[in-house]
Amino acid sequence: MLRNARLASLALIAICAVVAGIAPAHADDRDVMFGHRDLELGIDRDVIKVGDDLGKFNRIRLRVVGHDVHVSALRIVFVDGSQQDIAVDAEIKAGARSGWFGVDGGKFIHEIQLSYRAQPGIRDEVRIEVTGEYAKDWLTAAGEGRNYHEGWVLLGAQTAGFTGFDRDIIAVGENQGGFTRLRVQAVDRAITLKEIRIKFASGPDEVFAMRERIDPGKPYGPLEFKGGKAPIKSIEATYRSRFDLAKGLKNALDGRPAVVQIWGQH
Repeated sequence: MLRNARLASLALIAICAVVAGIAPAHADDRDVMFGHRDLELGIDRDVIKVGDDLGKFNRIRLRVVGHDVHVSALRIVFVDGSQQDIAVDAEIKAGARSGWFGVDGGKFIHEIQLSYRAQPGIRDEVRIEVTGEYAKDWLTAAGEGRNYHEGWVLLGAQTAGFTGFDRDIIAVGENQGGFTRLRVQAVDRAITLKEIRIKFASGPDEVFAMRERIDPGKPYGPLEFKGGKAPIKSIEATYRSRFDLAKGLKNALDGRPAVVQIWGQH
């Protein structure tokens, strides 16, 4: 029974992600999902781990998928050991985002500690995502972001559903100087990638059509831009989490849905 309930809740996370992912991007949605955690709602504390040099952010916010969650507080732990406590005390509806919380944009975040409260009677898992607005010039050709990860910077990330193919629109923050290529990474689970469409700040779109399996830890690309370096306005990506048929049809959904990350290099 517990296993079946877990599968159902993970499937719900993926289905909700499909519904939430089709909304068009707009100017206020240029934040990047840089951490996530599937919460077990019988527990009231958890930690979202962040790569120590993934990015520097001026402000962050939360998004919840699955069920409503009351978030009491956040503790931001920076790589240098300093901490910042944020009193939230807010109910975040499923599929909705919290308000913005300012953080020290001069430091890398090591982890985010969550204090939260479950809805009465709910024992399913819920996915909570943390997104951030990059510090000034992080994405520019001469910015600090190019000093890490061999010059690759995270442009956007989304939870991938299982049912059909998601078409997610990722608005990209200010990136003067532009990028020359992209790569795609899967986290937690393999995905099937069907298409990437790049909308530049000026000029025609560029489309990469494929049907590729991407496994966690094995980035796909690079996808080179035919027109050379150019600022990006948004990226439309079509993909889905893969079923693990090796476990049989009954257990094909076992495990959490994938997160799809899109990285750019100048």
